[in-house]
Amino acid sequence: MILCMTILFDRSENEGGAAMPAVIQKLETVDRLDRELTIESDFILYSNIHVRNERCIYLVEHEGERVSLLGSYLQGLPFHAFTFRAFGDSKRSVAAILQVFKAELGFEPTQPLDGIVTVAESAMRQLELPVVKGIRQLELMKLQRTDLLLPPGRSRVLEAADLVEVNRLSREASLMTFRDEELAAMPHLGLFDDTGALVSMAGFHTFDKAFVELGNIATSAAYRKQGLGAQITSDICRVALEKTAHVYLCVFADNPAAIHMYRKIGFETVETYAFLEIAW
Repeated sequence: MILCMTILFDRSENEGGAAMPAVIQKLETVDRLDRELTIESDFILYSNIHVRNERCIYLVEHEGERVSLLGSYLQGLPFHAFTFRAFGDSKRSVAAILQVFKAELGFEPTQPLDGIVTVAESAMRQLELPVVKGIRQLELMKLQRTDLLLPPGRSRVLEAADLVEVNRLSREASLMTFRDEELAAMPHLGLFDDTGALVSMAGFHTFDKAFVELGNIATSAAYRKQGLGAQITSDICRVALEKTAHVYLCVFADNPAAIHMYRKIGFETVETYAFLEIAW
């Protein structure tokens, strides 16, 4: 459903050589574009559409009938979170669509803001981004061999009563996107020490029969290199496999110890993403 339309500028020409106005629309759904997306090459956008749709704002830019750029903004995170998908062979600037996002979010056009853009590295050549202040590489991994998972451990389901401990470990591990609501909405498991302190946990960012994304995986610094990360991840994978055969997780490439651990229990990298801090 189209909610609004704004003609921003002239950027292309039609067959007769006349300028064709580029139009940005706000969409409630992106059903007709969804058919052009693939889960691994468009993982963030695909997840937004299929699992987090109610938390997202979508803007689409097109010239005539041809869609050239789709942008998605995920609400509810402690940072401005974007992902983009260009269509066609031409390189597309995201500058205009970011200005419309500013208006949608209630910011002044000239107000300087920072944000995060996450896109597949293979799609970077199609996007012209604003000032990039920093970049990290993010690996999308998929569980390929369930036979490598560790046998069941002594983890248990985390409940609302554990929230204080969960938040403590989240802060210690600097989890970027954990929200209290996730604990109630999706299964999370925890390992506790003899004093009752939570020392390792794992849960989900998405939990759907089509696919799941593991998330909120953390182990207390004092308990690392003891196999707890592999254990809690193996345990949460069994929960995931009761839901779907398609189990994913994202991990930063500058965390080789975690990547090595995930590979040991059956995960393989299926796509690489750029995680960019931008000024917009």
